[in-house]
Amino acid sequence: MPEQIPQVSIVVVADGPFRDTYRCLTALLEAASGVPRELIVVDDGTTDETRLALPRLEGLTTLRAEEPGGFPRAANAGAGVARGPYLAFLHADSEPQPGWLSPLLEVALSDREVAVAGSRLVTPDGAVESDGIAFAYAAPYPLTPFAHGGGAPALPACDVLDVPAVSSAAMLVRAEAFRRQGGFDEVHGQIASTLDLCLRLRGAGDRVVLARGSTAVHHRRCPVEIPDADAAWLTRRWLGKVPLFDPSGAREAAPQTRRGRPALSVVVPVKNALGTVAPCLEALSRNLGPEDELIIADAGSDDGTGEYASLFARDVRRAVRVVAGEALGGLEGALRSGLDSATRATAVLFHPVAAPPDGFLDAFTELVEKAGSPSSVATATPPAGACVLGPTELLRALSCATPGVFFTTDPGPLARAVAAHGGELGIVEQETGR
Repeated sequence: MPEQIPQVSIVVVADGPFRDTYRCLTALLEAASGVPRELIVVDDGTTDETRLALPRLEGLTTLRAEEPGGFPRAANAGAGVARGPYLAFLHADSEPQPGWLSPLLEVALSDREVAVAGSRLVTPDGAVESDGIAFAYAAPYPLTPFAHGGGAPALPACDVLDVPAVSSAAMLVRAEAFRRQGGFDEVHGQIASTLDLCLRLRGAGDRVVLARGSTAVHHRRCPVEIPDADAAWLTRRWLGKVPLFDPSGAREAAPQTRRGRPALSVVVPVKNALGTVAPCLEALSRNLGPEDELIIADAGSDDGTGEYASLFARDVRRAVRVVAGEALGGLEGALRSGLDSATRATAVLFHPVAAPPDGFLDAFTELVEKAGSPSSVATATPPAGACVLGPTELLRALSCATPGVFFTTDPGPLARAVAAHGGELGIVEQETGR
């Protein structure tokens, strides 16, 4: 008699300790009851008793990597030997609750367009950890993942929501769609690779949903945080292609500027500033008057900053330009390039670590006008340096002769450099925001 093909292949990635894996496997007895299934456990190079205990357990297929390779690689290995038309992935620290699998399978079977169905993740104390994953704009990355619904009471629910992505801690994927997309990306981390898989499937026309009738307790709760390298990769691949939640209202806020203020060239030198540049540029754009220009001078960023800046310049649809810094010139060369391309008589240097409050440029220029005598005014913005406003020609001269004075929090060198060019430095205690 031919062996029955399972309807779902459950892949558990075990990365230690064994008590987590054992709790997960024990919970599956009730969590997956009533569904024809096979159980595949991938030992991701553990060094505790996991490597000895797993081969002794009956009713499952075990795979082992001799060295830890991360969730994406282990999950792909498990999927490679799976026979079912649906793949269910679990982290070993997940504890699927009774009836966990059936709601996921039901929603997938009811709609062929559903490629991914995720579970509601709850904390051991009963709060929602994640009702799917969404993306926020400029918080702080241009594309920042966050757990939807996190912290709310986990009240009983059975609705199905379309979401941008779900967590691989407990998710069901149609095997054909998973393999068509090449599975999880193995170069990047677990969170980034899972988000990318969901976005690729959505981009191919499939649905990604959250089935709140399926729940799993996530014991090693962690925020949806990704390394800078993964954030850069996601930004390059998906910015402008996925729906974004805008918590600060950055894109909706209209600029409010003081009438009669002199036109400004605002120069922002950047170098691998993806973690701060989005809120900085959005805040600056709300400070721009109709005659101002914003110049983003990129010192050869390789983390996605340049790509984001170009998209920002395209979307803002005002006087925003991106210029390349001098070859091998670093931030100082980028500043020189930005000032060289400035077309207004007055320029402002602003570092991408700060997000100025609304009205900052108005207040800054008004203080200069009232002071009368100083030819340049600075306000400290630790840790990157000073925000400087002054005649564009003077700032150009300083950027060529003593560029380092713009990248220190000590105003002394800047004051001496300004004096050497016949000017005077006024220091204003003006908050730039963070």
